[in-house]
Amino acid sequence: MEQRFLDTGGIRMHVTEQGQGYPVVFCHGFPHTGFIWHRQVEAVAEAGFRAIAPDLRGYGRTEAPADVAAYTNEAVIGDLLSLLDDIGAEKAVFVGLDFGAQLVWELSLRAPERVEALVVLNNPYSPRPPRAPSAFWTKAAQRHFLHLSYFQEPGVADVELAARPREFLSRVYFSLSGDYHYLDTWKNPPGLGYLDVLPQAPALPWTWLSENEFDTIATEFERTGFTGGLN
Repeated sequence: MEQRFLDTGGIRMHVTEQGQGYPVVFCHGFPHTGFIWHRQVEAVAEAGFRAIAPDLRGYGRTEAPADVAAYTNEAVIGDLLSLLDDIGAEKAVFVGLDFGAQLVWELSLRAPERVEALVVLNNPYSPRPPRAPSAFWTKAAQRHFLHLSYFQEPGVADVELAARPREFLSRVYFSLSGDYHYLDTWKNPPGLGYLDVLPQAPALPWTWLSENEFDTIATEFERTGFTGGLN
């Protein structure tokens, strides 16, 4: 796998890539970096494609602007379009997970001529609602803890999660896995922090995550914190 940087016209983006052929771009979610795709990158490259996994804006070794306004759909999609221009590709297949899923939906709606196909791994497409999503999240958070609402207040989650990054990552990865039912976190009352509602995670390694893999991701978030992703 090769590591490199490119200028998207707004930020400096870090990408991992391997292979030659038709491009397949992997877009991660929160709290991840492009590293989470390393097994898929290798497999897709061996299958004859050019597999590319960027650290999205705000994550890993890609720049993280301080201003929340720098993280619009238009801006992050612009990074992906600049990536296509950089490799001289008219189109690519895009694979999205979590925030990355929402991102590739928006990309296909705003620039369909640059998208050959989408692979959306966890969240089904939902059209634009009649009100801002944050309004729905605020209403739901009056009844129970909801991470989406908790993330809305600048600085709150940033401080809690950055103080205990490895504990947060292990507990949130475990809670989102097939070994736990994530929606059980919503059974907690409002007003709590994320670490108050997440389950304790068993010791690594897990069947699907090694200690070295976890350490690679955790080391990045120890360095960067979580503000870029929260933005």
